[in-house]
Amino acid sequence: RSGEPTQFLIEVATLTGRQSGLLRDSVVTCENLATVDKPLILRKIGSLPPDAMDRINDCLKASLAIP
Repeated sequence: RSGEPTQFLIEVATLTGRQSGLLRDSVVTCENLATVDKPLILRKIGSLPPDAMDRINDCLKASLAIP
């Protein structure tokens, strides 16, 4: 399902994957959005470079039907 416009695949073998710090391939899914209180976050497992965040913003726009 990572081919959906509301999803973004991060493969650890790619440059983006290596920059992320993630340990395994992951999919950012933007269909079911939820907020989480900051105290409930126990640790940070990675971060994404700006170009990947731009792609995630596109996924969010697709999910929320924002042009």
